[in-house]
Amino acid sequence: MADDNKNPLDVLEELLNQSGGGAGTGGGKVTASANEAEKVKEEAEKKLADELVEQRLEFEQQQAEQGVVDEIKLVEQREAITKIKDSEEYKARVQQDTDKKVDEEKKIVATDGFEIDQLDHKKV
Repeated sequence: MADDNKNPLDVLEELLNQSGGGAGTGGGKVTASANEAEKVKEEAEKKLADELVEQRLEFEQQQAEQGVVDEIKLVEQREAITKIKDSEEYKARVQQDTDKKVDEEKKIVATDGFEIDQLDHKKV
């Protein structure tokens, strides 16, 4: 990242010095170092692409494993839901609800016939 802030001429000079040539060397050295730089760049890109493929495969494998875990949890939850109807708490709740409905019906039946009917009258 520090190379981004350097002057392009300084970078070129460093490349020339690394290749063993100087200002007096021929153009063949510059071309060779450019080819080497291009090969290094291609190798780095290939290595990066391979790493990305490897990471993608790892991610897909993790997703598959998580899918299996989720499926197991889903089956366990379904079993737990079906067992709720067999529990004593559920049966007691249902019994309470039915008792409440029966009591309300009894109250309604007990008050039948005791309504007050108001007669209409005319003022004279």
